[in-house]
Parts: sequence; C-alpha cells; structure tokens
Amino acid sequence: MARMPCALLVGHSCVRRMTEFIERYQEDGSYTHTFGLECTCTVKTIGTGGRTVDKLIKYDLQDIRVTAPNVVILDIGSNDLCDEQSHPDTVTLSIIALVEILIKNLKL
Repeated sequence: MARMPCALLVGHSCVRRMTEFIERYQEDGSYTHTFGLECTCTVKTIGTGGRTVDKLIKYDLQDIRVTAPNVVILDIGSNDLCDEQSHPDTVTLSIIALVEILIKNLKL
C-alpha cells in the first residue's frame, strides 16, 4: 500500500503555538493535527520560537529530511525582518535559497 502524502508546516513561534493549541484542545475533536485532511494527507509541524531563515537551514533541514514531506509550507521571515539591520530584499533572497535547498537537496 502506498504511503499517504505528507504536508509539513515549518516555521517560527506561530507554528509552535498553533501546534501546542491543537494538542491542548484536541480532546473534543474541534481541533486536530490533520486540519480535516485525514483522507487526503498526513500533516506534521515543526515550529521553533525565534526561528529565522538561517537558523531553519542550520537546525531544521535534518528534521525536514526525516519527515520526508511531499509538500512544505513555510511560515518564515518575520523574525528576520525584526532585525533592524535586515532588509526585505535580503530576507527574500534567503527564503529563495532555502527553497532551492529544499528542492535540490531534499528532492521536494
């Protein structure tokens, strides 16, 4: 039997807090980690407070590789922009570099 497709949501504290919220309130079925997609795909999350694009590349690529997702949804970049030395163009280029790594190295 073929493995069900996997969607992975990766990002900063918003992803972490959303995951914690779902874990806290999933008993009654109102909130689930599947987001109602259980017949379509599995859904996993990796969320770390303070995560920037560079930190995601440095610390999370192995976890992404192990998860072996078919789709990656990135919630990243806002912590980078909080740094007054940062520029939106630079952050954009960092995100593009991350996506290229995900496509080339992880075959996503």
